[in-house]
Amino acid sequence: MWKIEKHRSLFIIVFSIFLGTVAPNLFSDGMFTDGLTYAAISRNMSAGLGSFWKPHFSYGLFPEFYEHPPLALGLQSICYKLFGDSIYIERFYSLFTFLLVGLITIHIWKYFTKSHKYVWLPLLLWITVSKVSWACANNLLENTMTVFVSLSVLLFLKSREKNGHIMLVLSGLVLSLAFLTKGFTGLYVWSMPLFAWLIYRKESFVQMFLRSLVMASATALPIVSLYLFSESASIHLNNYLNHQVIGSIQNVATVDSRFAITREFLQNSIIPLVITLLLLALGIRKNREKAIGAIKENTNHSLFLFLVVLSGILPIMISLKQRGFYILTVYPLFAVSLGMLVQFKVETFISRISEKQTRALRIIALSLLIISISISVAQVGRTGRDKEKIADCHAIIQVVEENSLISLSTDLYTDWSLHGYMARYGNVSLMVNDSVQKYYLTSTMNEKLPDYFKVDVELNNFVLFQKR
Repeated sequence: MWKIEKHRSLFIIVFSIFLGTVAPNLFSDGMFTDGLTYAAISRNMSAGLGSFWKPHFSYGLFPEFYEHPPLALGLQSICYKLFGDSIYIERFYSLFTFLLVGLITIHIWKYFTKSHKYVWLPLLLWITVSKVSWACANNLLENTMTVFVSLSVLLFLKSREKNGHIMLVLSGLVLSLAFLTKGFTGLYVWSMPLFAWLIYRKESFVQMFLRSLVMASATALPIVSLYLFSESASIHLNNYLNHQVIGSIQNVATVDSRFAITREFLQNSIIPLVITLLLLALGIRKNREKAIGAIKENTNHSLFLFLVVLSGILPIMISLKQRGFYILTVYPLFAVSLGMLVQFKVETFISRISEKQTRALRIIALSLLIISISISVAQVGRTGRDKEKIADCHAIIQVVEENSLISLSTDLYTDWSLHGYMARYGNVSLMVNDSVQKYYLTSTMNEKLPDYFKVDVELNNFVLFQKR
């Protein structure tokens, strides 16, 4: 029994490390601009401002938000309807998506290893990817998409078992939800039938082709049906395709090299790669023949998943618009791939833990869990990033009141987080080059505004004027 408890304790340790790492940013106020924007749009949607196919951010910026498909925004808006308008709604939603991904990753691991003991190992390798805890804290659309992509992968793997046709169709259908969350970047799961055929050779080429066709059709059918039979859906998807997809490929560049995404992948994966290489080196040094035999046993599975991971990274190189979090969905699969290579050495370590050491491990696990929960609770009411800006936004909203429109100086227009905080906290829209509003926000006292007087409110980085 104590052998099982070792793994349970290690699972709690891994969860505690993740929660303790993510908590300072997740549960404190302040958020990355993209996640802040999505939270504001979802909150607006829940309040009847905008709709599922016509999301609304603010009247001054994205009055109709067509930058991404709306599924994650719609799902998050349901949470606001059910639980209220607290900033912790988007935070718990984001954390919940990662817990779901962790659960699905466990089942993917069990599919390959046929064991539940070492489920904590791929989770450890996953959470040590540098972008993972950051993404969880910042409410990215990729968080929701990773749930659907991972579930699609699991369903495809299940479809390889006896009478798996329904699972194959479900895999494709779930992938359509990934598309409706963040677009094309999740469709690399379509590559799985090809790589399974290349690696395992358990079916003919024709069978592989038919499986690919069924999977792709199951993905495309719901999307095409929405496009053809829903006018609002077709308008949204047309705008998304023309502006965000085609426009980004042709006109937008955030990196100077198409290989930047591969560099980003390697940088984010340094810690799990180092852990894997150290364990492999130790295993080979202690018992070369046993290590090579154990590695060979899982080589096919590991290679199969690694090829799928590459298929999720390399297509990003088509565009020079690249961000590290675009490939967030590949990391759970990469963690499973690495974990299978080093499980043999981890088994050796675990087998040497005595019953006395197991009791100590249990105490460590419970202590870390208490510490991580305490860290999380301690963040309530604390402001993390953008402390002065957030204080200014709350002070401004107190003066102008919620649901207001205020004029904004041109130099502040590209302060995207300012738009985000004002929209999220008070549904206040910032209107640039607009002189008809009651209030005017700028960053300097030097502007000549004969029709306005300075409002007596203490701000750190802004100046608020009111019309005479």
